[in-house]
Amino acid sequence: MIKSENDGGYVRYFPKDCQLDENEKKIMSFLRRKTSRHIILYLLSKESANNKDIAKDLNLSPSTVSWHLNNLINAGIVEKEKI
Repeated sequence: MIKSENDGGYVRYFPKDCQLDENEKKIMSFLRRKTSRHIILYLLSKESANNKDIAKDLNLSPSTVSWHLNNLINAGIVEKEKI
């Protein structure tokens, strides 16, 4: 009925007959993390944003934002672009 998967120190649970592909599972794992979820939703609501804007608007420290953004970038969920 339910299967579990290890995800970097987390255990994720999915229905055994889950139709999510690996990329969708990866996105779901980040959406379950409060700060990552807030950053993802913030980025979806903006055309572009920088670390300073995200930190200010979400009331987070710049280092916290950088840590989460780097994880999102390394996972291929967020892209970094220099302007």
